[in-house]
Amino acid sequence: MTLESTAVARVSRPLNPPEMTAELEALLRSSKLYREGQPLLVFNALMHHPQAMRALARRLNWGSDAVLNVRERELTILRTVARVRCVQEISVHRVVAEHSAGVSWSEVATALRESDAASFGARESALLAIADAVCATDTLSDAQWSSVSTVLTVPEIIEALMVVGYYRLVGGMQNALGVPAEEDFVLPDGSSA
Repeated sequence: MTLESTAVARVSRPLNPPEMTAELEALLRSSKLYREGQPLLVFNALMHHPQAMRALARRLNWGSDAVLNVRERELTILRTVARVRCVQEISVHRVVAEHSAGVSWSEVATALRESDAASFGARESALLAIADAVCATDTLSDAQWSSVSTVLTVPEIIEALMVVGYYRLVGGMQNALGVPAEEDFVLPDGSSA
C-alpha cells in the first residue's frame, strides 16, 4: 500500500486550523494527539468544529477497558485503514504499531496488504478477517462469525467490530476532508518509522 491519497481535492478543504483560542489549546493539550505543540493534521480540520474534535478524541481511549491487547488492536486498525485507504491513519498507525505495540515492520507491511494474513497466528488472522469482511460487506456472515468465534470471545469480536467501525468512520472522514499523511510522524518518546 502506498501513501498516495485516494481523494482528489477539487474544492478548498478546511485543512488550515482556525485561530487558536485558549479553549482549543486546552482541548488539544488534553488529547494524546497533541505532539510537540502541534495537533495531528486531522485536528487542524476538526478545530473548525471543537465538539466533533472532543467526541473523536474521547473514543480513542479504551484504557484498561480494552479486551484486545495493543498489538491486536493496532493490527486491526492497520488492516482497516488500509482497506479504507486513509493515508493519514496509515502514516500514524504504522509508527504506533511498530514502536508501541511490538509489530515488526514486515508485519506492518503484511497487515496493510489485503487478504494476506498467513504469517499471523490464529487470533490475529481472525481480527484481520473481521476487518476484511466488515470493510467489504458491512457485516460478518454466519460462516465468518463461526470461524472467528473459534479463536475470539464474543467481547473480543464486539471490540474488534467497534475498532473497525470507528476507523472506517475516521478514515472516510479524513479522506473526504483531504487530510494528507503525517510527514515525519514521531511518537512523544521520539520513535518514528
